[in-house]
Amino acid sequence: MRVLVEVLRRSLVAADELGISLPLTPCTTSARVLTSVPTAAPRRARPPRSPRVECPWELPAPWSAGQPLVQGARVVITGDTTSPREDLMARALRAGLDVKNGVSRATTLLVTNDRAASTRKLRDAEAYGTPVVDEVEFERLLATVAPGRAKAMTHPTPVVTPAVRPGPARALGPFSRRRVLVLGGPHERAAAVRAEVVARGGAAAVNLTVTTTDVIALDGAERDRRWARVQERAVPLLDPVTWERLGDPTVAQEEGTAPAPVVLPRGGAIDLPAQQRYWTVDIQWGDAAQEVDVVALLLDEDEQVHGDEDLVFFGALATPDGSVRLRQDTPGEAEVVVGIDALPGDVDRVVVAAASPEGLTFGDVGAVELTLRGEDGGIAASAVLDAATVERTLVLGEVYRRGGTWRFLARGQGHEFGLVDLLTGYGVDVED
Repeated sequence: MRVLVEVLRRSLVAADELGISLPLTPCTTSARVLTSVPTAAPRRARPPRSPRVECPWELPAPWSAGQPLVQGARVVITGDTTSPREDLMARALRAGLDVKNGVSRATTLLVTNDRAASTRKLRDAEAYGTPVVDEVEFERLLATVAPGRAKAMTHPTPVVTPAVRPGPARALGPFSRRRVLVLGGPHERAAAVRAEVVARGGAAAVNLTVTTTDVIALDGAERDRRWARVQERAVPLLDPVTWERLGDPTVAQEEGTAPAPVVLPRGGAIDLPAQQRYWTVDIQWGDAAQEVDVVALLLDEDEQVHGDEDLVFFGALATPDGSVRLRQDTPGEAEVVVGIDALPGDVDRVVVAAASPEGLTFGDVGAVELTLRGEDGGIAASAVLDAATVERTLVLGEVYRRGGTWRFLARGQGHEFGLVDLLTGYGVDVED
């Protein structure tokens, strides 16, 4: 740091003697600083990003030196350019190229004037074997772009009735429309009991709410902070061996006549009805005292973000266009709202993930419950993810596109690494 300060000081003196101005970049502040607590921090000036434009041309075959670029080729630019980068991007788009902000396996070409720079895009290009050219060569290629093959225009057939496939049947079994909370017991025992609740057609709850119909008390349940409220509200208890209700058989809530939601296993998916265009993923975890970080990412077909604006987290609670929003102001709960019609055309999926507090794992946090609600407030599906033990991050669920249909997946994939590693894997440029 002292060396850099001295270099800057001497440069300022020399510039003053010569009567010239140094190309200094003003400091700005960024809301995209990922720390355990949202704080403002200085950030470097970012280069302009490519606008979201749906490319009408199919991705051509890989390019090699000596060949012309073909319309639909995916191009990424990194580092300083002689021409303003906005102009370079605009000319590439007019030529029919697909200009992206991040390198993926499908990238045709990376443009840079400094191959020795240690940028993420250059590192990714090296890892994927992506060809790299300088600006002069790219300008030459822009003048000779070959015609591409237009994408087939598809018009999906409207869905007349909501399809549910290949997920489980709707709440069949003796526990249909039951929401059962399991308290106490070691992790493995509690997980096995919740799995049996689901197998009987019920839903396994992770928190005590007005929709909880039954409670199963394993060893140590009386030490749970929720036990007093269970007794106060006289929520019926179930025997985990006979599965009969103990004591007063009166149910805590009258069962409605509406169809019960689908209970998804880990890895289960359902089609989303076409008439519902806004979906809310409610997330609840067993220990409300733990501050779990929930994030949402907008990903393309290569499961990569296009830029930092595609990350929704505690420091940026919505995308600029409002298509995805996060609310996490209630202990033990969060919700992610996805507006399908408002999503950019190149977004193929919205991933919802969570990270455990520093020094803890999801074995400490406990089970996580997902509830999917439509814009009418009705519950379409639910899932309980309770297999995590040593994992620090969980990919909870996804709203994703398949052809003309949107689907919801209860993914439940855990990782032992932290949130920063999870985000960088999706292409997010995390500032430490």
